[in-house]
Amino acid sequence: MKNVLLSSLLSVSLLATHAQDIVFSTYVTEYAPIENGTNAVVYAWDDPSFSIPLGFDLTFFGQTTNSIFMSEDFLGGIFALNIPVDLLDMAIATTADLTDPEYFNSGTLSAPITYVTVGQPGSRICKVQWENAGFYSEVVEGSANNLVNLQLWIYEQGVIEVHHGQNSVKEPEVALGDGWTCGVLDGLNITSEEPTVTGAYLLGGDPEDATFISTTDLNQLFFASLEAIPAAGRVYRFGPDGAINTLELERDELRVWPLTANEVINFTSGANGVSFYDVYDLSGKIIAQGSFAGRYTLPVSHLQNGIYLVNLRGENNAHTFKVVKR
Repeated sequence: MKNVLLSSLLSVSLLATHAQDIVFSTYVTEYAPIENGTNAVVYAWDDPSFSIPLGFDLTFFGQTTNSIFMSEDFLGGIFALNIPVDLLDMAIATTADLTDPEYFNSGTLSAPITYVTVGQPGSRICKVQWENAGFYSEVVEGSANNLVNLQLWIYEQGVIEVHHGQNSVKEPEVALGDGWTCGVLDGLNITSEEPTVTGAYLLGGDPEDATFISTTDLNQLFFASLEAIPAAGRVYRFGPDGAINTLELERDELRVWPLTANEVINFTSGANGVSFYDVYDLSGKIIAQGSFAGRYTLPVSHLQNGIYLVNLRGENNAHTFKVVKR
């Protein structure tokens, strides 16, 4: 096992003072692959080293940077938010040991790591994507049956999100073998004889109802691993309370996808409590209706091909979507 960074993390002594309080929230939305992104690497990779320009100045844990940094010690899913020094601030998309499936074979890139910055000044987002990444423990043995897709979003407002896409994980023990968590670290020192960290903010337990671990208790860090790979569409959000609240208010929580469907359509609401749905045909006839919390999948394979209207209603908002059944 070559999980150097995670081993260091799980053997740290924690200091009592946090430089910045971090809070956590989660929601479900459609996973949108990055298009026309820039390749961070151009070869089949394992523990790659590179930097990514954010396209803006990010202030996190009291430090300001305009780039993030991947090191050969970071397992392929972890970025430093500052130039690697004794004390590292880190954004963790996953602690799993990710590897390009072709690393030990052709050497040709098969799992691109791409990035793009979108949005207007003041509210820009740098998005980093891992596409069909494998796991070192399996790739080194000559196979890659378990692949994952995920993204790390870094907001100019000082918020970090991890977005989970479709995965083909058939053997959870491969993906979870070294632990799978995400979050942020403040002031990690792995150069001293006994590593220390100023603050650790990670997730554990059920990925649909994750436990947020913000602790100075060393023993609790051993529970910082999710029990399964999060389902496609699950988003974890980390940041200061004020920035989180601002983005929560800005986010449109009611969503429907896909808008062209064959078998099912999905409804999501990031709001607490119950939301309601009504499905109409163009004559105004109600085809289906009901309630849901968080996320709901509605079978539509039995419907005739055509256009349908889906009305979603939350506590404070409502939207109507046009869906084409084919």
